[in-house]
Amino acid sequence: MNTIKILNDQVDVPVEFILDNAYAGEDDLVLATSSLIEGIGNKYSDLDIYVFKTQLPTAGQIKHSKHHRVLTTNRTIVSGSNINDVEDEEILLVHTVIPGTDIKVDVEFKTFQSIEKIADKVDSLFEYSVNNLEMLSKQLLPRENSIIHRIFNALPVKNESKLSEIQSLFSKEKYCYLAYRWLASDFSVLLDIFGALSKRELDRAVEMSQCNLKSQLQAFLHIKGCTNVDPKWMYTYLHESDCEEIRHLRASFFDLVYFFGYDMTQNLDKEKYVLDCLDFCDRIFDYTVEVLNEYSLTPDNDNSLTLLAERYNVNDIDDSSYEYMEYTYRSKVYTKGTEPTRSWIS
Repeated sequence: MNTIKILNDQVDVPVEFILDNAYAGEDDLVLATSSLIEGIGNKYSDLDIYVFKTQLPTAGQIKHSKHHRVLTTNRTIVSGSNINDVEDEEILLVHTVIPGTDIKVDVEFKTFQSIEKIADKVDSLFEYSVNNLEMLSKQLLPRENSIIHRIFNALPVKNESKLSEIQSLFSKEKYCYLAYRWLASDFSVLLDIFGALSKRELDRAVEMSQCNLKSQLQAFLHIKGCTNVDPKWMYTYLHESDCEEIRHLRASFFDLVYFFGYDMTQNLDKEKYVLDCLDFCDRIFDYTVEVLNEYSLTPDNDNSLTLLAERYNVNDIDDSSYEYMEYTYRSKVYTKGTEPTRSWIS
């Protein structure tokens, strides 16, 4: 492979150019990633290059003057005026530009050890998540999420066999489940929506309902295999998906997002919109029941319901209590045919 073709074969990126800017040693792994590699990018997208090494390069080893920007791990911008002060600092990023284009290349350096630590973190979070079904507030860092998605969607440029080794550290099912759990059926958001309705703050209720609508559908995309947690790409994956459930949800989703059929100057339509958003989320939850039961590494739906019931002590709490309401909402993704969420509004 001498070149990488991007933007529907309109731009050829020489592999020699990539390697020259990657400062890669003989045993380093170099990956080309980003939306451009996935085929969903545009002429303003960046090309991301990851370089996996045993040790990060230092500023003194980088020809900073030939690049658009060089950043150390301390986020210091390397320049001619400070190179003597920072020459021993490790480098995180090199920004450069593909000649003859406006496409910026982000070269990010990682150690193999750091990736192993992220994989261990995913495994640890997953074990925690399947034993704590009521909520999952423990998260990965944004850059950790980004690199995991890149690893699953990378084009190897140097030492291809090492990509398989790194990919084998991560279970896609575990990661997609975590990405789903970070967004799914957030009870605190539901209470915020109910609270805004009770105070007749209808504009706020509408805004939160739309945000929740997007979050719940993005969560469903994750449980169906999407590893990109950046919400800016959600609509792209939504349009690209050939998943039957997504096809069934897509048209209704965009009707709600763009207020099709609603006169948002009227309070009655605002209230109707909030209720319709709740109904749509209930549809997502019903689809989720089937998908979660297909996951092999998580508790099946019956066991999940048992775990939740034990967590909330459902046999000892009143069915009109806060705790029971939360339990019922969390349970919606494990059993079909629950009462509509809209019926809880008093």
